[in-house]
Parts: sequence; C-alpha cells; structure tokens
Amino acid sequence: GAHGSAAQQYFNFELESETLLSLDEILVKGQRAKFNDLAHQAFEQWIMATQPDMDVDEYQELWKFTSTDNFYLSPTGVILQYGEYEIGPYAVGLPRLVIPFDKLQGVLKPEYLPKVEAPAASTPVANKSP
Repeated sequence: GAHGSAAQQYFNFELESETLLSLDEILVKGQRAKFNDLAHQAFEQWIMATQPDMDVDEYQELWKFTSTDNFYLSPTGVILQYGEYEIGPYAVGLPRLVIPFDKLQGVLKPEYLPKVEAPAASTPVANKSP
C-alpha cells in the first residue's frame, strides 16, 4: 500500500474477577440492538461534525456503519474505537464514536454507569430565640 496502517485496541478488565470484559458483558441482556441503534446515531453525529459539507445519507452510501466491540468507558460515556477505513476514508484517521452515559440508562448494566451521588441532606438549623 501507499502508507502504513495504524490501529488502536482497548482491553477492559473486571478487576474483581480478573477477567477480560466484552461489550456484551457490560450490556443489559437483550439491549444489544438498542446499543447498536445508539452507536448508529453517534455515527451520524460524527459524520455531521467531521464532514460538514457532506450529506449524511450520501456519506453512508460510501461508508456503511458497522458495529465494533472495541470500546472503553470514559468519564462521559462509552467510546467506540474504529480503525482506518472501517467507517471512513484514511483521511479521518482512527474514528471514535461517543455514546453518552445519559443515553445508556437501561442499556448498560448499572455497575458500569457512573455513580450518582445523592445531594447531601441539609441539616436544619435550630432557631434560637434571644
């Protein structure tokens, strides 16, 4: 080829059991189709952000969406990492799609969602009379 090819691969481990986690293992059973729909939406948003002069449908005729199991959990959501030529031309590099955690409620198992801290209960102040 005219140039080398780069790749980025992520490995996610469950520290407690010391096992490698697959994408399916962090999803609620039966929610893979919903996850793939969210990934496709992220793909369309990525097209609009990176190819603003191109029609989304036209882009998808040239570069079809494919799902990937190459992922990691970021502070903002699930990041899907793609290689060169998987969902775009060489010029776009190594595309990443972001699925925010707020869209993953009921799709991602609760233990893989960020912990939401409850607001601290305010302690009532006693009213002292002079």
